[in-house]
Amino acid sequence: MRLFIALPLPVQVENALKSIIQNLKKYDERIRWVNPSNIHVTLRFLGETDPKQVPELKQIITDATTTCKPFAVRITKIGAFPNIRHPRIIWAGFHDDLVSVQVNKLASIIEQSVRESGFEPEKKKFRPHLTLARIKNPASLKALPQILQNYKIEPIECKLNKICLFQSTLTPKGPIYDRIVEANLGVERLSG
Repeated sequence: MRLFIALPLPVQVENALKSIIQNLKKYDERIRWVNPSNIHVTLRFLGETDPKQVPELKQIITDATTTCKPFAVRITKIGAFPNIRHPRIIWAGFHDDLVSVQVNKLASIIEQSVRESGFEPEKKKFRPHLTLARIKNPASLKALPQILQNYKIEPIECKLNKICLFQSTLTPKGPIYDRIVEANLGVERLSG
């Protein structure tokens, strides 16, 4: 099973991000845009995982939910990794540093727990973001880097209130994400 732990987004945020993606799509076709219903805040990518580890991951998620109550976020910016001139990932980001602190706290708790369960340490520094697109060949882009540099979005406000364990199935049309475990922040009860 190919798994990851993430904060899912409410439908109204998916719809708002869909509008942004539709707007940006007209500037360049050589980009693999993320299906808006698949956009989330990844807390930890686990990769190929033995199904026998799911109960332990369920417990890790349960424990993490007790450390943080639901919190409000404002999505206010568009950016790119590694940078806007040569983007490989186009992302939407949060306005408030407090949000980053809360998301970082959750990611840190989960990172520590999955390491204790035998997962290799994460190699990349955690940076909370919402992936909108992936680009294989940034050199082929024409107008989009300049558009991204000046792109402004209306703030999108929402509450993040769940942690999920997702299974990712890769297909030629893009990944399919299934929720294996879902837990409400601030509550110890699980479903799934």
